[in-house]
Amino acid sequence: VDQEGGLVSRLSPPLPKPFSLQNLIGSPAIGLSGSRDTTVQSFAIAKAKALADLGVTINFAPVVDLRPYRRLKRDRYTVLRRRAISSSADTIGEVATDYCAALISNGVLCTLKHFPGLAQVPADTHLRGAKLTTKPDALAKADWRPFRQVLSQTDAAIMVGHPVLTAVDPKHPVSTSKAAITDVLRNDWGIEGLVITDDYYMGAIRKRRGGMGKAAIDALNAGADSVLISRDASELYPVIYDVLKAYQSGKIDKEILANSRARLNKATELVIDARTTALIPGTPSPPQPTHGQPSIPSTAAPTNIVAPAPREVTRSRPDINLRQTVE
Repeated sequence: VDQEGGLVSRLSPPLPKPFSLQNLIGSPAIGLSGSRDTTVQSFAIAKAKALADLGVTINFAPVVDLRPYRRLKRDRYTVLRRRAISSSADTIGEVATDYCAALISNGVLCTLKHFPGLAQVPADTHLRGAKLTTKPDALAKADWRPFRQVLSQTDAAIMVGHPVLTAVDPKHPVSTSKAAITDVLRNDWGIEGLVITDDYYMGAIRKRRGGMGKAAIDALNAGADSVLISRDASELYPVIYDVLKAYQSGKIDKEILANSRARLNKATELVIDARTTALIPGTPSPPQPTHGQPSIPSTAAPTNIVAPAPREVTRSRPDINLRQTVE
């Protein structure tokens, strides 16, 4: 679920609408407690318990993009000035690390977004494609520092966005790029956790040639573990059908999918262990062993497509696990 706090709080209602982390660290509560890390951790623990009670296993937060100094022109949805924690990479890294550590220890995975960092992207990728022309060496000194700090200290997932990082792969958005996902994140950074795409209904992907179906196939082959599509069946199932056809015709790498399955299972086990330790209800079922069977049956589509959460949550779902992402 997307429950950042503030502007992006998809489960509020039924949950109370939480502060954004940007507002939280600037609130009088920190002055009263005398400790920013204690305030952030308490905030994250309360959020994790509320989400776990609804059966949620992963939260698409926090935003670790740098806060831009100027508002993006024609920015309808990204709105980083209101969503980003800070313009300081050090502050973002410290706050996001405290937030993720508390969330994960209470049985909800966190997700760092939006790699490669959107602060310098010149357009709103919800609406159209955009290129990030900043060189990796410059990004490493600022935009990438919070990502690497949190990933070095927690088991956070990472969400890949849709700009084209021209110095790494001039032809493909990061969310479909093997050069970005496998070469940079997996090989250079050594990331072993989940990589999830940003929403494929966004204009930067949906309006590209081949649409969401081709992009989903490219993402899975690039090493992404889950593809996010935040729309209903009329948009979701054609993508699943395209992925199924590609899988059956050998156009999706089965070894890559097997590696992805292992990461998804490991993430599920992480949630189970944390919830068992914290005695949290709604613990997901453990992944089932394959007993030598192929990682995905030849007649079944890969379950790497993340469907939107129900708009009304009426009861917890203790049977959900991270691999059961399509209902």
